Amino acid sequence: MLHKQYDKTNRILSSIICSAFALVIMLMPSQAYSSDAMTDDEYLLHAGMPIIEVQNMDPDIKHVIATDLQQQNLPYKYIETREIGKPYYTRLAAGLPNGLSGIRFYASSFKSGNNISIYPTYEFTDYKQPEGKDTFSIYFADAVRPNTYGGQIWHKDQYMNDWRTTSSSKMIPTEVSLQGANFSGQQLGNPDWKMKIKGCAWVHATVGDRNDKRIVVNYVYNPNKMNYSVSFNLGKFGFSIDPPEKVYSTGTALSLSY
Repeated sequence: MLHKQYDKTNRILSSIICSAFALVIMLMPSQAYSSDAMTDDEYLLHAGMPIIEVQNMDPDIKHVIATDLQQQNLPYKYIETREIGKPYYTRLAAGLPNGLSGIRFYASSFKSGNNISIYPTYEFTDYKQPEGKDTFSIYFADAVRPNTYGGQIWHKDQYMNDWRTTSSSKMIPTEVSLQGANFSGQQLGNPDWKMKIKGCAWVHATVGDRNDKRIVVNYVYNPNKMNYSVSFNLGKFGFSIDPPEKVYSTGTALSLSY
């Protein structure tokens, strides 16, 4: 009984210490604490990201976000990016009677004046085998004006303990419009066997002149290597895939809180 009480006390003390450290980092003036000296966790806490979110974030994604923000050298502050319900649609097709599953989406966002940096992320939670014909799409409503894009891809098979990436595993948009971009093709993976794959895109944007702060992300899985196209419908705030019966896709809608 005493042992259990001691463990509980230790957990409470650890939580208090972590929270106090996060508060010190966030309150510390930027000029007194150089971002060059910060770890990824410290930088994101200093930018106002909640400690629970920092602790639970994938370390690879965390590093991409912290590095990209620091390279911009702007006083970014965290803004909440929440999911608006469950995935807004899941394509049903022959061979996948329950629709496309095993892919999760989330995003983190930061704002500095009129500048916004958004980091939409997807991750395979099941092993899949892309054939170099998939598409990851990111589109915005009228409150955000995307300007530039990039990102990073990682992979892991059942024999790997850690995620791996290479210098060539960069995300480069293959199609760009006023509302967003598609990332397609070999860059999203073309492995010889099933793997888990994750990608974190970065989007550098500016504040638009309207109020619709929604973001929609979508993944098209195309193991049959069919030809298709993806387009975005701002009025319906969703995707159109042509032909729809040839590929599998799923996505979700998010909203910024600034």
